[in-house]
Amino acid sequence: MKKALILAALLAGCSNKESELETGILDEEADADTDADTDADTDADTDADTDADTDADTDADTDADTDADTDADVDRTGSYTGDFTIDILESSLGLGDTCEGAADLTVDAKGEIVGLGECSFTGLAASLFGLTDTYQGELNGAITIDPVAAGTVSADVKITTLNEDWAGEFDGERFTGDFDGTFSYDVYTFTFTGQFDTERK
Repeated sequence: MKKALILAALLAGCSNKESELETGILDEEADADTDADTDADTDADTDADTDADTDADTDADTDADTDADTDADVDRTGSYTGDFTIDILESSLGLGDTCEGAADLTVDAKGEIVGLGECSFTGLAASLFGLTDTYQGELNGAITIDPVAAGTVSADVKITTLNEDWAGEFDGERFTGDFDGTFSYDVYTFTFTGQFDTERK
């Protein structure tokens, strides 16, 4: 009878140890699952945050580029008035003179440029070559790549007709341009440079 009781007690003890062992294993597996789930959730959240930040940065950069492109468009339309001059020089004689006057230009919404320049000589050329009138020049052109513009100038100054290309540039409210060339009269050869320097009204 005593042997039976002892054997029963031993079996009960073994059973309790096996139960505790199984419980420990299950607890470890549960902890492992929890850690794995937490890591997976953390990685997913990190990826989602990274994607969101990347998208936000990309959108911000795109918006900034768009705003910059929009801001780059400048309105050049209007009337521009200022100075118009033509300097002439006959090199063999060292004879020079300046035709001084005014320019009046208009720039339309398409960037087309039209206008007039007029000037008068007051030096030696006026007395030696009879250049005593006021002479007009027609200016035509267009904005090529803002702020650069280009066109042609045609001017009848009695002893010759000037037909030359001009190049110009906008700087804020200011619009300037210049041209140059040569012409012959009788036995004389002249070089000339011209310019206009205007501001928007």
